Amino acid sequence: MDFRGRAYPLAPHFNHLGNDMTRSLLIFWNGKKLGANGLEWLKIHLANLYGMDKCSFEERVEFANTHLAEIKESAENPLNGTRWWTKADKPWQFLATCIELNEALKLDNPEEFVSHQPVHQDGTCNGLQHYAALGGDIEGARQVNLVPSDRPQDVYAFVAKLVTKRLEISAAAGEEQAVKLKDIISRKVVKRTVMTNVYGVTFVGAADQIMKELDEYFDKPEESNEMSRYLAKHVFASIRELFHAAHLIQDWLGECAKKISKSVRLDFELNQSKSINGSDLMTSVIWTSPLGLPVVQPYRDLKKKQVQTNLQTVFITDPFAINPINPRRQQAGLPPNFIHSLDASHMLLSAVQCGKSGLDFAAVHDSYWTHASEVDNMSRLLRQEFIKLHEVDLIERLKNEFDERYRDYLEIVKISRDSELGKKILEIRSSFAKSEGRAMTIADEIRMEKRRVELSRSENPDDQAEAANMITTVSCTLDYDIKKEEGKTKSKVSHLTVLTPLQLPEIPPKGDFDVQDLLNSKYFFS
Repeated sequence: MDFRGRAYPLAPHFNHLGNDMTRSLLIFWNGKKLGANGLEWLKIHLANLYGMDKCSFEERVEFANTHLAEIKESAENPLNGTRWWTKADKPWQFLATCIELNEALKLDNPEEFVSHQPVHQDGTCNGLQHYAALGGDIEGARQVNLVPSDRPQDVYAFVAKLVTKRLEISAAAGEEQAVKLKDIISRKVVKRTVMTNVYGVTFVGAADQIMKELDEYFDKPEESNEMSRYLAKHVFASIRELFHAAHLIQDWLGECAKKISKSVRLDFELNQSKSINGSDLMTSVIWTSPLGLPVVQPYRDLKKKQVQTNLQTVFITDPFAINPINPRRQQAGLPPNFIHSLDASHMLLSAVQCGKSGLDFAAVHDSYWTHASEVDNMSRLLRQEFIKLHEVDLIERLKNEFDERYRDYLEIVKISRDSELGKKILEIRSSFAKSEGRAMTIADEIRMEKRRVELSRSENPDDQAEAANMITTVSCTLDYDIKKEEGKTKSKVSHLTVLTPLQLPEIPPKGDFDVQDLLNSKYFFS
């Protein structure tokens, strides 16, 4: 299990995380009779492996029934026949399923066949499914199959259409790049960027992904690079349009991480320095997953020492050293890691319910396998656990946890020294300097505020009265809107660095999607 709660197989190589060939060799130790539903699901599984996963279930079953002769020939003569199975998207798993289905069809009643074949159920861009449920995006939820429909929705194709529409508008406005790109956009071009956007892919990373798909259309690398960067902007804008509320949550998570990682604990023992160094920032982003697992982001600036040997130069780090956190990685990591903690919770909660129901079960993050005869039961449990997970407002719960966990933390802000608040803080610092005979340091400001907070929480009325009369550089900021005060800063010369209680941004508004609709969505996992 990793720090987000994602579970991994004990076997290092031969497991469901492996490639197509590895997965084709895996079977369940215990077998179960197919039954009527199991036979149908085995055919659907076969069609999925061939590449028919965007069709309806009925069309997938029809595909298998139409190609029974090819399935038989592939199973009985895979190397010297027509090798039809090699045309599949996942040929080795497809061949294994051809063999299993062919064996079942040899019986007078194929439903009596005892099957050991794992049948796969996969989420539709599972990260976006979680974001759509968190943000309540109705159209976004529809495109990732959280809403019931007659056919499976294809979010990648839908984004490709949105991008094409944007390019057509830009082409009509005379943009040369849009003219060249508008007729070559396909789901393949945008798929990787859509898939990784939810996990924090950068603009540069997205442009690189798109460039690999555009290389076949442009001969010159510099032209392909230019077009990919232009197209990446339109892909990002289209995803944001489709998952608007989800992206507001993504932005909110990033802003929370930015503030937390640059905050200082009230009880942190500082030296007498006049400023806070990066080495003083030791606040990792921590939250509790729905499973109750504490998640601590491990991103820190490791101090490396270069060692020169006769053969090479190596860099070593002390694994026991206390290192400052890396604010940039903390900020970039929270949105994807929070979603990973949700899909990990969903998988483990589903695994528990499958175990209680007597299902043989295998999983890799958002991919699940069980016997063909148990797919309907597993699908029902997957829906139930996803709904239970998102019945709670997880973002509100996270905000409440952050508010409690980081209650006594201070953040560093810059305000105008000429503002009313700036003049008050300068006056407090000046008074301290006159009485103590030295300049007030950051450590002094933190100790004074710590004393005030301790007195205010005392049960002794005298202590509470003393706290009420204390004015510190931190407490005087409580009467002001810090965001507005930050906006008054015009230049570096006129700004004043101050400490203020950590205030996290308000939760963005949520859309109208009701997660209970998922109960009737047969293509949620398919």
